[in-house]
Amino acid sequence: MALLLFYVAATAAAAAFRSRCLKKQIFNDPRTLTVRSNGVARDESEAVSSIIGSDIEELPPAYSSFSSSSVIEEDYFVAPDGSKCPLWKVRAARTAASSAPPLLLVHPVGVGLGKWFWRRFIESFHRRYPEHDIYAPDLPGCGGSAPYYASPSSSSYTNLVQQWKEHLVALIRDSRHLNSTEPVVITQGALGTVGIELAASSAAVTPTSSPSSSMSSKPLIRALVLSTPPSWEAVSSEFNPNVRSAIWNLLTFPRLEDDEGRITRYYSPFGSAFYKYATSREFLRKFSAKNLFSSPEAVTEEWLDELQTHALPDHRRNAIIAFLAGLWRRDRTGQMKAINPASTPVMCAFGAEMSTIASIDRKSSAQTLAQKYKSVMPALIITKNLPGRNLLPYESPDTFAETVGSFIQDHAI
Repeated sequence: MALLLFYVAATAAAAAFRSRCLKKQIFNDPRTLTVRSNGVARDESEAVSSIIGSDIEELPPAYSSFSSSSVIEEDYFVAPDGSKCPLWKVRAARTAASSAPPLLLVHPVGVGLGKWFWRRFIESFHRRYPEHDIYAPDLPGCGGSAPYYASPSSSSYTNLVQQWKEHLVALIRDSRHLNSTEPVVITQGALGTVGIELAASSAAVTPTSSPSSSMSSKPLIRALVLSTPPSWEAVSSEFNPNVRSAIWNLLTFPRLEDDEGRITRYYSPFGSAFYKYATSREFLRKFSAKNLFSSPEAVTEEWLDELQTHALPDHRRNAIIAFLAGLWRRDRTGQMKAINPASTPVMCAFGAEMSTIASIDRKSSAQTLAQKYKSVMPALIITKNLPGRNLLPYESPDTFAETVGSFIQDHAI
């Protein structure tokens, strides 16, 4: 619960800190990521604005650990609801005979988090394995995607993970991007639930609109990598519905609706106050040191700057409130059993200093958690313990990149 509180909490002080931070120009870092749009290099905010247009707000300058030789494309894909979701894309340096699978990276949900979370991993993996395309989208309500709104009667309230999954399926089937090519999906933390749903689903579940689309039962994805997978409590039981409703209503009510009954804004003073408190730099620093990274020294100014920058504007708290209220929590042991090990192998990566904040699993070790996953998921063929704690792609990008690359190559994925 504390981690969930961090996610909601940490989205809040951003509003209070924005003007002061901008005045001090702490975001004007000379290493601003270079992206490429239509062959023209430009900074991230300009590229997003030109490609996606007014549907998505202009993004602030982003910190970057990319070297000057790295090039990332800023693009978008169209979600099932018709909104445009920002997307990072790295094109492979492949030969005509290359059959390396693309990677689809699913960022964690939390204060200020979005596709930028994968920046360090993308650079490290692309340098070692340039034959792979890489896709890193912003999930609904995160980054530059459309704001997340839901009422207790909507499907996005009753099954948040299903909504995230449908967005990723739309990307997989987008003819401008993966074009139904089965990717290796890599998830971080609780968003492993989305990876499990994708791995358990076949292409026939949600047929494409293309007249030539196949209705075969081949998997949507080629393999799944769970980086610090969800606690066992989170994937084997549903969040208490009474607690879920209480948290949701406390942090979103009153809600503004349009003439068609669609929610357009949350006005909760508790949600607003909690969000502002949670995004204070000192809170983010202490929580990150205590629960996310292996040492206080690993919590960099860059990390904190990114969180505060991307926590804006205020509506980005909505998806975090949904996460805190447990809208993503379900018993998914049935889906884990359904994953076919022959067609969709799974790897779990744990930090050597892994910790969990779930109330039941607080003292669980990586070995104990791995055993529980193996007991219901035959497709889990390998587990790895890596340096770091709970954010391996960010804290240990080189080791994590090598582990993922070896998993793909050793198992002929």
